[in-house]
Amino acid sequence: MNHIRNIRSYKIDWYNLYDLIILIWFKILSNFIRVAETLNLQYSGANIPLWILRNGNLIEYKATRCPIGAYPVHIDFKHEDIQLENNDKLYMFTDGIYDQINETTNRKYLKDRFRTDIIKNSLLSLKNQKQEILTNLEQWKGKIHQTDDITVIGLKIQK
Repeated sequence: MNHIRNIRSYKIDWYNLYDLIILIWFKILSNFIRVAETLNLQYSGANIPLWILRNGNLIEYKATRCPIGAYPVHIDFKHEDIQLENNDKLYMFTDGIYDQINETTNRKYLKDRFRTDIIKNSLLSLKNQKQEILTNLEQWKGKIHQTDDITVIGLKIQK
């Protein structure tokens, strides 16, 4: 996927990080315009999977175990062609959500707990899912400060 190679070669520092984010979002949004017409999604990820919730089942598309930025060894990103279905819910997220520490146990939230939350709340609207995720996360961390960036994107496919 050429856009991944282009992003990897982009020098990342604090001054142009926001430009990189805008570049990524522009690419994502332009791809979703095409996806809306065909329901065919090409996915390629770095370290963090794509989750698709379909009919109550969570399908995980694994990412390539490699960061987007500088890496000592060149690794080609694998990509998958995914045929989406009406009412699929797609979830993309940073690792910050499952790396959040608990105030009393000093343990991480972990991906399995997050996955369970997504499945448990799958019948809710995305707006209500967001609220449930925020509530669960706040209860989990208690008075501990947020330990990492947290971004969760949920999209529902409706044709």
